[in-house]
Amino acid sequence: MQKKALSLKKIYVFIIFIMIVLIGIAYAVIDTPGYEPAKGQTPREISAQSHMVSSGEFDMYQFVLDSEEDYDNCLLFYTNHQEVHVYSSGKLIYSREKSDSPFGHTTGDIWNQVEIPNGATVITVMITPVYSKIIQRNFQFYLGNYMVMNQFIIHESFLNLLVCFMIILVGSCAIIFWLFSRRRDRPMDEVLYLGILIELLGFWSLGENLFVVYIGQNRAAASYFSHTCLMLAGVPFVLFFRKFLHLHDKYIYRIVTGYCLIQMFVCQILQFFNIYDLKETTIFTHVMIVLCFGYVIGGIGLNLIRGRHTRKTIINLVGILILGMSTGMDMITYYLDREHANQIGKFGLLLFTVLLGIETVRQAQKYLDEDRHLQIYREMAIKDMMTGCYNRNAYDEDINKQKEQRQLQIITFDLNELKRCNDHYGHQAGDKYICDAASIIREVYGKYGRVYRIGGDEFCIIAHRLSENRLRTLHTLLASEVREYNCGKPVVKMGIAYGWAAYDEQMDQSIEDVRSRADEKMYEDKKKLKEEH
Repeated sequence: MQKKALSLKKIYVFIIFIMIVLIGIAYAVIDTPGYEPAKGQTPREISAQSHMVSSGEFDMYQFVLDSEEDYDNCLLFYTNHQEVHVYSSGKLIYSREKSDSPFGHTTGDIWNQVEIPNGATVITVMITPVYSKIIQRNFQFYLGNYMVMNQFIIHESFLNLLVCFMIILVGSCAIIFWLFSRRRDRPMDEVLYLGILIELLGFWSLGENLFVVYIGQNRAAASYFSHTCLMLAGVPFVLFFRKFLHLHDKYIYRIVTGYCLIQMFVCQILQFFNIYDLKETTIFTHVMIVLCFGYVIGGIGLNLIRGRHTRKTIINLVGILILGMSTGMDMITYYLDREHANQIGKFGLLLFTVLLGIETVRQAQKYLDEDRHLQIYREMAIKDMMTGCYNRNAYDEDINKQKEQRQLQIITFDLNELKRCNDHYGHQAGDKYICDAASIIREVYGKYGRVYRIGGDEFCIIAHRLSENRLRTLHTLLASEVREYNCGKPVVKMGIAYGWAAYDEQMDQSIEDVRSRADEKMYEDKKKLKEEH
């Protein structure tokens, strides 16, 4: 148990170390001089010479280029659920049209990278919103070399991408830890809920990352997947905080999680039947987020008023404020500037993950320590402290658990000359005799079954399916170990009487009948040993 508790600390320290290394790499990449493009090839933001809006149906931008700048062969801009058509002197040179798939009738988020024909001087860009209620008005246009543009996109999104991977890493570790904890009496479900929550938010963030947007082929499917992850996050969010803050409400959390499930189900049905795409029902997801935050803030306030779980409550308050502020800023950005939406929240999510992760690990460490102490107490209840063998309580408990008796065997042992040892040399010498004999029995028979001390000098083993040849071999080995021990000239020569019996349906009513027959053989062996000495 103690080793497992220590390994938990090592795992968490390892995760933190990996995070620090990755962040260091990120800053090194961002600051590296090797990124700087050649002079005159730096992507530059440009403004349109004319901009026309057609009654909310489309935006039309017209650019006049310098034909002598051959290296500026690429126009780059980011759109969010917009159809795009680009013309050069009236000829269509690029288009991005909405898809018609189960994932939605949209283009999704996309970096539009338009190669400009040689000698082109006038470029016209027409941008038409896919959804009438979701209109992006703020577009940034960049002009530069095609290869440099690729570097520019990677450079701009690298740190953000790294944060997404770190969030997913922490969530994966939490779920793996929970899988190991299931073997315990206290499986720590809050760790599972936290792991699922972090994984879902991590994949949602990853789907919105600008680099993933750049390399993604099916943007409609990616947008659907990302939005679905966000909708799924509501339930583990509420369940984690309810468990972690020890909130014992019976109905409120059911109402909130019920809304989370219903809104996800309804939105998916609307998507499936081609009524509304998920992006058109985002308002319901935002309501879900507000309800989840409201539930947690209410629970934190209730704990603070009642003075319960103060440390955990304050840490959760700080974490939820960080996540709430960053999420709120992202929600505002979502409605005002779609190009930069869902960018700030990733860093708030990472801070939230680290903060709650530290407290969860601390709580898990506490549980492990408690389990270790409980295991010690249990060992004391079923172990014979002097010999290290299992005691009569453990024997009775294991006998009651035996379901398959047909292949069961009982082996019994009894020590000779123990009374004489106690009478002539004292009980300290007698205790040593018992411990040495127990050690030999465990060494020979331990891997075939538990060794029980069921009386002062009586030992027993419950075995299964040992052949008579194997039993005779083990008995011979036991006798050899006893002879070797006696060659060391102990105070009293050791003698271990031995007997065994296998369950017989014709003769035995219970396992105790098997042990009685084994005892009869053991007493015969005991008598034989006395006659030999």
